[in-house]
Amino acid sequence: MKTPICTGILMLTFLAHAQTQTEVLDTLYGNDKKVVAVFFPAPIRQAIVGGEHFTFNYNRESGQYFGLLQALPGPPGNLLAITTKGNVYTYIIKYTESLPRLNYFLDKKERIGREKPEVKKPVSASRPDSLTKVYYTKFSRFLVKQKSERLAMKRKNKLALKIHKLVYESDEMFLVMALINKSKIDYEVDAVRIASVVGNKKRKSSYQEVPIQPIFSWQAPTIIQKGAIKKFVFVLPKYVFTGNERLRISVEERNGSRSMQVTLRHPHISLLTIP
Repeated sequence: MKTPICTGILMLTFLAHAQTQTEVLDTLYGNDKKVVAVFFPAPIRQAIVGGEHFTFNYNRESGQYFGLLQALPGPPGNLLAITTKGNVYTYIIKYTESLPRLNYFLDKKERIGREKPEVKKPVSASRPDSLTKVYYTKFSRFLVKQKSERLAMKRKNKLALKIHKLVYESDEMFLVMALINKSKIDYEVDAVRIASVVGNKKRKSSYQEVPIQPIFSWQAPTIIQKGAIKKFVFVLPKYVFTGNERLRISVEERNGSRSMQVTLRHPHISLLTIP
């Protein structure tokens, strides 16, 4: 006779636990004694808190996945965050003496929407996938042979990073660059990073930095020997610049401090096709 009763109690306990597990997270808690870590499924691009008694700190330069929340006594506020993927998250934030959790791990499903609507890109029949690499290579060679321009240049310790061209072609942008080494030491490239930048770092609330991932590279250098010049091309997804946006290109040295960075403001963009 006791078995059905026990089974019923276990079922009720299981259902109550399942309901708790699927409860939607809508409030984050913080105080002034400990930091609460909030982990996002993608790097944070921008975050704003409502209320002067709340702070939410994150690394704006390296694209950090988590931010640190702290709070002073006061009325509830809110946190609005946008990731580099364009996903938008918002939560109520409250001060409490006793923190229920020190870490929050957010799921992509918790986003309230996207900064820009998702538009399914129609499949292009202009260029078969099997020929894409051949096409990029051919067009890159063509651009490098054209008359050199100079959109921007950065010099450092007898090194130079020169931006020759930024060209729209179909659904891509071709960025033609050169590294010049007039020093007496070989220059080893650790990474070339490209990002779209809006605003000013001194005004954190208005500063935005979005990395742009190349879809192809041609002759990307790993080392530039002393006295050598190396031209190369990065193919990027097509990106239309607005008046206050800038394109930043950074080259980092491996095992060294001779890194260089240039910024294109209102870049001159050419429209070329292979003859």
